[in-house]
Amino acid sequence: MPDVYFVLIYPNRAISQVPIDTVWFILSLLLGLLAFGSCLTFYFSRTSYRPYQKIISKIQQDAQPEKLNMDAILERIENLKMTNYDLGQFKEESMDEIREIFLKNILLDKYPQSELRRMAPILGWEALDHGGVVVVLTMNGKAVDEIELSDKQLVKARKKILEYGTLADKSTLFIQPMNYDQFLLIYLTKDQELIIQTMATLRKIIKQELSTNVAFVMSAPFNNLEELPRSLQDVVVLSVETSFRNEKLTINEREQKGMTYIYPVEIEQKLINLVKSKEVDQAKQGLENLLRTNFIERRLNTQDLETMKQALLNTLKRLMQINNTDYSLFYQEHKEQFEKLIGTDQKMLYQLFQLIFSEFFEQTQAVEATNYDVVSHVIEYIDGHYTEDLSLGDLAGRFHLTESYLSKLIKESTGISFKTYLNLLKVNRAKELLAQRNQNVTEVAEEVGCKNVNTFIRIFKQHTGTTPGKYQSYLIED
Repeated sequence: MPDVYFVLIYPNRAISQVPIDTVWFILSLLLGLLAFGSCLTFYFSRTSYRPYQKIISKIQQDAQPEKLNMDAILERIENLKMTNYDLGQFKEESMDEIREIFLKNILLDKYPQSELRRMAPILGWEALDHGGVVVVLTMNGKAVDEIELSDKQLVKARKKILEYGTLADKSTLFIQPMNYDQFLLIYLTKDQELIIQTMATLRKIIKQELSTNVAFVMSAPFNNLEELPRSLQDVVVLSVETSFRNEKLTINEREQKGMTYIYPVEIEQKLINLVKSKEVDQAKQGLENLLRTNFIERRLNTQDLETMKQALLNTLKRLMQINNTDYSLFYQEHKEQFEKLIGTDQKMLYQLFQLIFSEFFEQTQAVEATNYDVVSHVIEYIDGHYTEDLSLGDLAGRFHLTESYLSKLIKESTGISFKTYLNLLKVNRAKELLAQRNQNVTEVAEEVGCKNVNTFIRIFKQHTGTTPGKYQSYLIED
């Protein structure tokens, strides 16, 4: 059989065009990268444990094999942790001092606005550019447990209490000590209701833990870093010692140049006169106009806002003095509203003062209604018993009132004093008796309750201009 040969023909695209040398080069490169990556992983894994390896190596060099134990290793590791912790504490305390210096320089206008923006990230205060509220908190005196502490230790201890009491979170609040009795609290929220509630809780905690007096004052909200210096300056210069003290009563100042509020003494005097004359509805309208002008139509700076609040409280105290109302009792009954006056939200203050004065006006009208009922019974009793030996003291005791208050009620009702009203009743009755002509002056005096005839003659002449005898003679002639 002859040999048979055949040929198979395929298209070129079906045969690989990659040279074998290229394939080996790619494989070699991949293996090299894998080896390099393994080396890096091994190196960095060892680096993470290097401090502990140093400790173990040092122990192995210094200690004899029989003295090498786990306790020694753990002790060295714990020392390393404490060193790192101390370093962190030192860094934190140093940053507090830097922030304190920075804030004090802001108060002195040492930094331009560009410097504020540059320093904010360094101090960790970038969030302040979104706005917030500044609160200055002052603690007077030291607790018994704090006497032995240095100022630095006291600052640290009190800051811990503030962090606990405010549930401080760096994302919502910065607590910056200025000294051991004064702290700046910079809230990253403009919700003053929330801040006031937090401060009320904090005040209770401090009073319970330290038994020391606490006062605080709040700035108007700021919107960015550029407005922060103004808020700081306004809030720091305010006197936190005298804010909202019940016993403090000062005279309002007239409107001065530079003030952003309008409340001259003439307006206050008009309110007082309206209340005195029982024109309560007009007093309400006048107060409404005053509140709207200052809290709605105008934008007050923080200092003038505090002055305006104190002026309104002083007006309230004066009105209560006129009406014989106990301010301290009124304060306790409406304590929740009064404590919210620490805020600087003008719309909220407008509503609070509206509510407080409305309560006062309603109480005044209720007292007036009660007084009317009381004085009507008093006058009725006097009219029925004026011939008896009736004194203001006996009358006050019968109706459970003080003599001064009863005297005031009678004068407001009759327009004359108690003694004058009593004598006038006697004189009018005496005229009736003298006109009947069947009694002499002595008998008439006894019947109207005057035991001494000379006293009766004096009273009668004082009110009629003539003596009882002449008066009876004129009647007979007529």
